[in-house]
Amino acid sequence: MNIVVCCKSVPGLVTDLKIGEDARSLQYQGQLLVINECDEYALEEALVLKKAHGGQITVISMGSIKAQDVLYYGLAKGADKAVRVDCDTQDPQVASRVLAAALKKLEYDLILTGTQARDTLGGQVGITAANLLDLPFAYAVVGVEVKDAQTIVVRKELGGGRNAE
Repeated sequence: MNIVVCCKSVPGLVTDLKIGEDARSLQYQGQLLVINECDEYALEEALVLKKAHGGQITVISMGSIKAQDVLYYGLAKGADKAVRVDCDTQDPQVASRVLAAALKKLEYDLILTGTQARDTLGGQVGITAANLLDLPFAYAVVGVEVKDAQTIVVRKELGGGRNAE
């Protein structure tokens, strides 16, 4: 099973936070970029699936050269390949189109993303990229079970602590 995990790099420790001149972005001083927490959960799930079913994991991240540390982290955790897309944007529509274009060039059976980004609290990039690629998707997944080569069952959070398949 070939799994691609989308991993956003987000600021670790931020100081001197300001609204950007375009009034749509944030400017800050930050020394360290780390993997987005929700994306790390997706990476952990991919590692569990790889251990159980074999295959390989590719981590992909968009951003400047500083985003590469997140890819090194993914490789250190057990990913087999890493891809950095040189695009530094906070616009979710742009990010979705760029991510979808990059994913078209990769081989995969499953794509995992986190539910939201810690820096923008947005959660639409993965969903929009799936729509652009005409792929089925499930949001707020709390469990994944591989039935066979063609069937994956996911448990989804419905709210109030309820789950559904």
